[in-house]
Amino acid sequence: MNLRFLDTVVAISQQKTLVEAAKSVNLSHSAVSLQVSSLEDELQIRILDRSRRPPELTEQGWALVEHAKRLRLIVDDILSLSERSDLHGKISIGAVPSTITHLVVPALAAMRSEHPALDVELHTDLSNRLIQRVLDRDVIAGLVTEPEDAIDELSIIPICGEPYQLVAPVCATSDSQAELLGSWPFLWFDQRSLLSRQVAYYLRENRIRVNPGMEATSIEAVEALVAHNLGVSILPRRKNNPPMDGVVYLPLQGPSLERQVALITRKSSPRQDVTKELAKALKNVSAKKPIPK
Repeated sequence: MNLRFLDTVVAISQQKTLVEAAKSVNLSHSAVSLQVSSLEDELQIRILDRSRRPPELTEQGWALVEHAKRLRLIVDDILSLSERSDLHGKISIGAVPSTITHLVVPALAAMRSEHPALDVELHTDLSNRLIQRVLDRDVIAGLVTEPEDAIDELSIIPICGEPYQLVAPVCATSDSQAELLGSWPFLWFDQRSLLSRQVAYYLRENRIRVNPGMEATSIEAVEALVAHNLGVSILPRRKNNPPMDGVVYLPLQGPSLERQVALITRKSSPRQDVTKELAKALKNVSAKKPIPK
């Protein structure tokens, strides 16, 4: 059985169409079809339902995807046993979107310059889903908002702290937290996230009632809504991220509130070498002063 053919089936599960899946693995549409047909003949199962447009994975196809993911991790773990001193092989890591541009990307660039044989696949998701993906061995490590409770199977490496701040439009006539939160709609970052749970806890503990406003699935989108005078919000001051035009950032009143960004990995992961280097690179990037806008 060809492992690359199994990788192609995994790619199909992650894309909307066979054409997009083919592009993601640098193959032609016909090559993808041939690989799937070859696997179907070898395994005597139907992987794709070709009666649908576009074709979709069958139940057996989805089951094969899960086995293929586990097999790829096992193969990569075996390859990591090599006595080579440099980091190499294919790895998958995850990160919350708010850390990508100014933290994760520079860290990966630094790692790649030192370890060119390391092939990194980057996934973005919310913290709670990334935690589960690490536990499920879908990714070897995830950069997340540090979980509120310890998880026995995970190692947690603190990377940096990001203080929360009140974010308001520049046209706001007051810098009073009470007036801003009381008179403007409150804009939420995805309320399923650990980040928003921390904000909700702060509001409850300080007995602050807010006027419900819009909700967005990225911090950048929330800031853009604020910049267009659609409300106020409470967001972490992201490491090395330049301020957005049209927005003022004010310190929160009362007890300090800070998002802890941490790298998580399974304690039993055989790629601790990669995780340690990634944590080192992330800490180096977070220690640098941001470039003024």
